[in-house]
Amino acid sequence: MTNDDKQNDRQDVALSDARQLAAQCWCDEETKHIEMDITLAEAFARRLDALMETYRMQLAGISTAALGYWKESDSIHPDYDTVALRDVAKLYAKYDALYRASLSQVLRGWNFDRLASGAILISAPSLGHSARVVDVKSRTEGDRLLFVLADALLGTEQPDWIAAAETPNGDQA
Repeated sequence: MTNDDKQNDRQDVALSDARQLAAQCWCDEETKHIEMDITLAEAFARRLDALMETYRMQLAGISTAALGYWKESDSIHPDYDTVALRDVAKLYAKYDALYRASLSQVLRGWNFDRLASGAILISAPSLGHSARVVDVKSRTEGDRLLFVLADALLGTEQPDWIAAAETPNGDQA
């Protein structure tokens, strides 16, 4: 099945749902005495389907912003631009900044160095912690977790917000 076929199937399901909603209008207590007009119901279903598609796209945009993949400075089609989308993007940016600031405080004074073997040397001499080597094969769950964290922090380059963190004695981390 091609992507176009899947898209058409989704559209057919959405329109089918809209048709069911339109038909249910003639089942309501105040409208059950009116004979159902199929042409009117179909016209209503098409409009309802278009509206539901817009709402689905708006919710998808909000979800994307909540995950941090869409920023307020990014462009978006006017039909999908909502106050909620902008609010979620602002909220994500606020909490992301707070997280980065708090993480840089937690990591202040810690050093992470990748060794040739792939293991990571973690040390914090200014905090009184001796050096410790961790890797994927570390014996304890805590050491393996430390390795995953340090590996993510190091990546291929140390992120600016870690490199810029100052240690208590004024040195760079």
